[in-house]
Amino acid sequence: MSVYTDRLTEMLERRGMTQRELADKIDKTEVSVSRYISGQRVPKATVLLKIAQALNVQADYLLGNDSRGGTCAEGWRRMKLTIDLPDTTTAVSVTYVYAEDGEMMLANRLIDTADIDRKKEEQDELHSSERQAD
Repeated sequence: MSVYTDRLTEMLERRGMTQRELADKIDKTEVSVSRYISGQRVPKATVLLKIAQALNVQADYLLGNDSRGGTCAEGWRRMKLTIDLPDTTTAVSVTYVYAEDGEMMLANRLIDTADIDRKKEEQDELHSSERQAD
């Protein structure tokens, strides 16, 4: 077994959760969960995040990158992401993870690039007026 399968099994036991219950929480079949646990199948990143959320543990812990087994409310930070997009891009689909009330949430947003441009213009104007005031 791998670190991932060992930790997934461990967290199911610690949470007192069955494979069926996990499958229901992540919208997968019990067979899929069984294959994740046995190592026959590797979940996609989005599924891994759902598993971590359902077990209230950081995905890094499941992957073996963190030995502390911290809950998802621990260690999360706000990050700024900068992406250079072609001028022809009209919208961007963003999948992200955030903590809310101690639970890890997975969200997907479709962002209109016109909104991004409008916010950037507002920020530029604000910074410009602040510099003029100094």
